Amino acid sequence: VIELFKLLNELKPDVIHSHIYSTFYAIPWILFHHGKLVHTIHTKPDKEFSKRNSTIIKLMTKVGKMILVAVSAENEKLAIEYYKVNEKFVKYVNNPVDVSQYYHNEKKSEEIVFINVGRQDANKNQILMIRAMENVLKMVPTAKLKLVGDGTQHSILREEIENLRLESSISLLGERSDIPELLADADIYLSTSHREGLPLSILEGMAAELPVISTDVGGCSDIVNDNGILIRDNDQVALEAAMVKMALDNNKRKQMGCISKRIAMEYDVSSCAKKYLSIYEDVCKKGK
Repeated sequence: VIELFKLLNELKPDVIHSHIYSTFYAIPWILFHHGKLVHTIHTKPDKEFSKRNSTIIKLMTKVGKMILVAVSAENEKLAIEYYKVNEKFVKYVNNPVDVSQYYHNEKKSEEIVFINVGRQDANKNQILMIRAMENVLKMVPTAKLKLVGDGTQHSILREEIENLRLESSISLLGERSDIPELLADADIYLSTSHREGLPLSILEGMAAELPVISTDVGGCSDIVNDNGILIRDNDQVALEAAMVKMALDNNKRKQMGCISKRIAMEYDVSSCAKKYLSIYEDVCKKGK
């Protein structure tokens, strides 16, 4: 905190942009200086902080020292309701994806590769994918599942794969730096989270021209419509049905993949940067 304060005293910023708990390091400084805080909410507002910390956020917006930014239209509504603040203090800026980094390779085998990229924890619920694969393989013997990432559930996922004897069909790849290449060789993107804001991982899959199967949570419905299938949270039967349906329809996958790419273009990083710049400029004008 001391080092941060030294830096802020040197820079004297008009705007500080915070994410997750970093906002509470900046609040003490911003309270006694002319600048304002722009804070991005990356999940459901009621899940981001404790009630005590949420009260601090609410007070900061009430006194005009903070602007909240939601990463989905759904979370924008939830933030206004949860923090009970005027809608002028809450903005919507989608998560950005650098579309230029992603591409898709033509298939060279009969395998149907499902892929998930993300933190492996209870919320992301990758264990549902593993359990679904047991039945999917009965209908699609060439199916493969690649899980990219690490986290508190990593060893549990490995144990489940071993218990179901699916080692030859499911790969735990750990943390990787070649995400664009892995997505380029996949066929379908999977997301089974219990809650989300607007998942960057799904957008990256879409930028790689992948159709999407996702739980209908948070802002997922903003980006998954004609380019994929939405299922109820934790519905293994629906997940299995969606995976089999998409795996067996090559033409539909290609069609959905093209739509995914088109939607991802609307969330390109250049568009997001312009939206944030507009917020910064507005905050600075009002601060004068």
